[in-house]
Amino acid sequence: MLRAELLSDYLDQSRPQVSELSQAARRSDAASVARAAHALRSSSATLGATNLAGFLDDAEQQARAGTGSLTAQAAGVSVEFERVTAAIREPLDHPIQAPADGWPATARPA
Repeated sequence: MLRAELLSDYLDQSRPQVSELSQAARRSDAASVARAAHALRSSSATLGATNLAGFLDDAEQQARAGTGSLTAQAAGVSVEFERVTAAIREPLDHPIQAPADGWPATARPA
């Protein structure tokens, strides 16, 4: 149950950060893109969303350096975040039910 809560909390807290990053990119606000990317990168990496963390690291570095397209970076982050969201939502929406006796079929004592 704790795992489900952590995953739900991650999604609840991350979605506004991704939205903030996208809005900042549309405003060409590199400092805000870098801040939002930095804030989300650590929690994504901790959760195991390493591809998303990589996109966020790239977005942060390019925003700080003033290189690359902020909107392209934000779009990449948004697409990857949706992939992560789908991967997290699936087990949350369809949890595996334990057998009534608590033993997996392959581990039942004889």
